[in-house]
Amino acid sequence: MLDIDVTYHKLWIIESLGEKDQKTGQYLYEDIFMHQQVIDVEVVTVSSSAEFLKTLDRIETFNHVHSKSSMIHIDCHGDTEGLQLADNSFIKHEKLRKKLMKINISSCLNLCVTIAACHGLYSSTIAAVLDRAPFLILVSCPTIISQRTITRFRNFYVVVPAKPAFSNSREKPAILIGNAVSH
Repeated sequence: MLDIDVTYHKLWIIESLGEKDQKTGQYLYEDIFMHQQVIDVEVVTVSSSAEFLKTLDRIETFNHVHSKSSMIHIDCHGDTEGLQLADNSFIKHEKLRKKLMKINISSCLNLCVTIAACHGLYSSTIAAVLDRAPFLILVSCPTIISQRTITRFRNFYVVVPAKPAFSNSREKPAILIGNAVSH
């Protein structure tokens, strides 16, 4: 049994989909987060692997500068080898692992990553036994993404318990994932 009690201060939704693709990252924001006061959310639309990697660098810098923990939701295409971006550029799991490892360190080893990409669960293979972990929590899909899977991602964010984490009223509260149990 795993007992986790983690507070997240910002959710980054990184979307990289083609012109004809359903913009599921943007829809997630509009449906769940646009009018809420629970967590700061930033939607970043990227078209290339270079832009994607720069966004991951921004997240790492944000965590260091503000001493905050972030959640990352990635919405793109993928396969068992890695992630495909809107311009058809590709990021292999190994390169993603190195970037996520740095972000996880800057998040006090509390990084939660959700990957809405076909075969996104293959990203769990980047967690090497003899190296630092690239995330604490990974939520993804082992096969092709369906409409049902997209609904489940939405439901993940709806059921995540939220509680204020700051006494300073100028700051937005944060998402607290507490007592999540895994068997």
